[in-house]
Amino acid sequence: MQITWIELFSVWCFISLFLPFYHYYNPTVAFLPSGDDWIYLIILSVFCTIVAFVLVVKSLQHLSAFSAMLCFNLEPVYGILFAALFLHDYKNLNVSFYIGVILIVSTVIYYPFYNKSKSKLVETQVS
Repeated sequence: MQITWIELFSVWCFISLFLPFYHYYNPTVAFLPSGDDWIYLIILSVFCTIVAFVLVVKSLQHLSAFSAMLCFNLEPVYGILFAALFLHDYKNLNVSFYIGVILIVSTVIYYPFYNKSKSKLVETQVS
């Protein structure tokens, strides 16, 4: 939990230092949210950022970093699939997309089998 606090606090400090300069060079951009935007920002920051980040850090106590990264590699795949499903945005679903999906999904599926065979090999070498 402490690493989560340090990382999120560091981001807050950096953004707090950066925003005045951004506003100085882009004065037409609205700087402060208004009205109901604050409620949505609090919901977004608490549930979609803080809770999600804490859960990721907690999950790394039970998973290897490599396993977690395999799951993160699927983010573009289901992001594009959700955009196609909900927004009906099919423009970028060409052959290279499907090749990328096949590579990523096959790697995610293959890894547990590779890891299991690797651990069996180590067990036979030890005994």
